[in-house]
Amino acid sequence: MRFRRLVGVALAAYWIFLFASTHVRLPQDTLPRNTDKAAHFAAYALLAFLLGLWMSLRRPMTAGRYVLAFAIIAAYGILDELTQIPVGRTADVWDWAADCVGAVLGIGALWLIGQGFRATSLSGGKPGPAVEDRAS
Repeated sequence: MRFRRLVGVALAAYWIFLFASTHVRLPQDTLPRNTDKAAHFAAYALLAFLLGLWMSLRRPMTAGRYVLAFAIIAAYGILDELTQIPVGRTADVWDWAADCVGAVLGIGALWLIGQGFRATSLSGGKPGPAVEDRAS
């Protein structure tokens, strides 16, 4: 229960931080050149991972729930881009594309971690046989 609450707080805090940081007008050349898309990618990968983790702690993840997590992040990415216009920043479809690719990475990482936990729990919490043992 505490871990779920901690993940919820981390998700909320990070989402607020992300919203605030994308709605501040930055002076020219604040970020190193050609890093904007990488920043979007990384920021949304973490956001998607945290959202998916929070969702997984409430109910088991299914294919539909992974798609829902992606849809929420993709929709938020559009909203984020459009609400930057009133604060003097530009909406960019390529930023949104980087957001979506990052979301796929974050959700994919969560899925891979889930597969690892599932494999460990199926083996009784013991790691599988060593490579040498499999060869014999």
